[in-house]
Amino acid sequence: IHEGLKQINDEYLRSALDYIETVSDSSTLVRGSHTFRCPNLIVNTWMRLPIYEADFGWGRPIHTGPADIVHEGIVYLLPTPINDGSLLLVARLEISHMSCFEKLLYEF
Repeated sequence: IHEGLKQINDEYLRSALDYIETVSDSSTLVRGSHTFRCPNLIVNTWMRLPIYEADFGWGRPIHTGPADIVHEGIVYLLPTPINDGSLLLVARLEISHMSCFEKLLYEF
C-alpha cells in the first residue's frame, strides 16, 4: 500500500485529470454495483432466522427479505410467512446467467 501511495504525486494526478477531461460522458467513469461482475455464486440462508416472529405492534410481517442486493451473484434462501417448510429464493443475477442458474437449480 505504501509503495502505491508513493506513486500518487503531482504528475500522476495531473495525468488523471487530463484523462478525465478527454472523456465525453463522465458517468462512464463511475464505479458501482453496475460495474462489478462476479463469476461466483454466493448463497446466504436466512431459513433459521425467526424473521416472521417479529411483531412491531401490528402483527406478524407478511413479507421480509433483503432490502437490496447490491452485487450480482448473490442468492438468499428465506422462509415463507406460512411456516410450512417451503422457501423463497431471492437472487440477483445477470440476465445471461439466469437460464444456467435455472438449469442448475432444477438439476440439484
